[in-house]
Amino acid sequence: MRSRAGSKILEGLGFKEVYNMKGGIKAWNGEHVTGSQVKGLEYFLPKRGIEHGAQIAFAMEDGLKRLYEELQKRQSDPEMVELLKKLAGFEVQHKKRIKEFFKETTGQELESPLYTPSTIIEGGNPLEEVIQSATEMVKSPQDLLDLASMLEAEAMDLYSRLSRRTEISKEEMRFYAWLKEEERGHLRLIDSIREGRE
Repeated sequence: MRSRAGSKILEGLGFKEVYNMKGGIKAWNGEHVTGSQVKGLEYFLPKRGIEHGAQIAFAMEDGLKRLYEELQKRQSDPEMVELLKKLAGFEVQHKKRIKEFFKETTGQELESPLYTPSTIIEGGNPLEEVIQSATEMVKSPQDLLDLASMLEAEAMDLYSRLSRRTEISKEEMRFYAWLKEEERGHLRLIDSIREGRE
C-alpha cells in the first residue's frame, strides 16, 4: 500500500496525527524495527486448538493485568495509580470477553488457563522482564500510555500473524482474527485516554 493511501485510511479511521512521508518508505532513513517474526508463536504452536489458544491468550491478558498492578504498588503519584487501575481494568474485561467468545464458539467453559499465575504478558513478553524495564522507563502518564500502546500493538501483531497461519483450523483463524480486533480496540481506548489528557 502506498504511504498516501495508508495515511488516508488512518485519517478515515479517526486518527488525528497522520503524516504522509514524501518519497514513501524508500525515503525512510530513520530507525528500523528489529526482532523475530516468530516471537510469541512458541506459546501457541505447535500445540494447536482453540482451547489451547484461548488459555494462552487469557494468561497473557492476566499477565498484563499483573504488570499494571505491580506498577501500581511502586507508584506514589495518584494520577499514575488511577491510570494503572484503569489499564488493569481493561485487561479484566478482556479476560472476561475471551471466556465469553470461547463459550459462544465452542459451547464449553474455558478450562483453567495455562501459566497461572501468569509469567507472560501480551505479545509473548516475559512478565518479570517487562516489570523491570517498565519500572525504569515509566516516569509519567505519557510514558505509561506509550508502554501500553506498544504492548497492545505487539499483541495485535501476534494475533494477526497467528490468524494467517495455514496449518491451523478455520475456527482458530477466526479466533485469532477476533483477538486481533480486540487488541485494535484496546489501542483505540488507550488513544482516547491520551486524547482526553491533551
